[in-house]
Amino acid sequence: MVHALTLLMVLLVAAPLASYIPLTTLAAVLFVVAYNMGEWKEIGGIFQLDFTAISVWLVTFALTVFADLTVAVAVGMSLAALLYIYRIADTTTVVPVTDEYIRDGLPHVLQGRILPPYVCCFGFMGHSYSARRRSWWRQR
Repeated sequence: MVHALTLLMVLLVAAPLASYIPLTTLAAVLFVVAYNMGEWKEIGGIFQLDFTAISVWLVTFALTVFADLTVAVAVGMSLAALLYIYRIADTTTVVPVTDEYIRDGLPHVLQGRILPPYVCCFGFMGHSYSARRRSWWRQR
């Protein structure tokens, strides 16, 4: 809170003086601050990811440089979400629960129950199954 008030006072008092600072000096200060904010050690870890994750990062980086930051964030988040959905869908399977499935002894809540013929049951396996199961148990 003290830092924010100090910054506000400096801005209110020194704002008229800022018009005398050359824009090249402000650009240099901005460049140094941006360089120091970059986590340059992390870039090596990015190139150890798979091709699709690197592609999302490169597209987001290029859009940040050549377009607008808000566009880059929107496109990067959309691509990352689509990549996540693809990976989850690729590892998730939906299989019908049949009498043979139940007889094989796989654990589920319907063991030992008789289902009417008009009821259709499905078993979900994969990441989404685990997430839904945990959230369902939390609700109870």
